Amino acid sequence: AEQHSSDLLVTHTITDSAGSRNPEEFIAGRIYTGTISVLNIGTESFHLLNVLIQIPVGSIPIGIRAYATQSRTISVSAQQTVAVSYRFYFQSSGEFRQYPPHV
Repeated sequence: AEQHSSDLLVTHTITDSAGSRNPEEFIAGRIYTGTISVLNIGTESFHLLNVLIQIPVGSIPIGIRAYATQSRTISVSAQQTVAVSYRFYFQSSGEFRQYPPHV
């Protein structure tokens, strides 16, 4: 069967360490967690999907093997959701650009 990328739904949520979802403002020194969820609403599995993640410009990645830009390979079975998370913080206040994830 032919796979269609329209069978995938991708969401991107950022939560701060105080529990606020998708904050309008980033605060220096506060830790943020970005979560990309890939939902397969189709009947076929997707194997070896690449998820391109970029933390906001000007932020610092947190964690083992943490990078400003990274690609993770996932597989998503039919009717399944797979979540990919990453963490970051800012050393100073300002306006920072956040690029969307790509699958």
